[in-house]
Amino acid sequence: MGGGFNNRKTPRDMLHRCHDKTLEHLKSMVRVLSKATQNTPIPKADWIVLKESIDFMSLQVKRHEEDEEKSLFPMLGSSHKLLIEKLKKEHRSQQKTLTQLQFSLKAIAQNKAQPNLALDSAAELLHMYTHHIDYENKHLLPLVDDLSIERNSQLKKEMRSRRQE
Repeated sequence: MGGGFNNRKTPRDMLHRCHDKTLEHLKSMVRVLSKATQNTPIPKADWIVLKESIDFMSLQVKRHEEDEEKSLFPMLGSSHKLLIEKLKKEHRSQQKTLTQLQFSLKAIAQNKAQPNLALDSAAELLHMYTHHIDYENKHLLPLVDDLSIERNSQLKKEMRSRRQE
């Protein structure tokens, strides 16, 4: 299946892999934007890196958050209400910053803004996701391990169906 979705992997493995890929893409964006200057256009190869990263964030991270919010969080129940609320709030905040980054990149492509505008958003997004992912790895992913075999199977099935849409 697309996106490296492997049938042998557990839901926890798949969530963790997306965390790793998210940080890789964000670091790539920051690296590319850090070397851009006001007086030099962003090279085509760097635009390709930026587009691939934005596409990943827009599709795969969106699916990942849907996996959590539509499937995993309901399985965890009300005993984890504060954790779930915190993570949902962070998802919304990260999405706003991603939207700002997308607008900045569009403006740069149209020569209406300087690369530092997008760099600020990309660096903020990297900071946000670094902390968010660290928190999820420590507090959310262990809860996936505690799910029953049946719930893990259902979670995997729901995650798989999102990737077939």
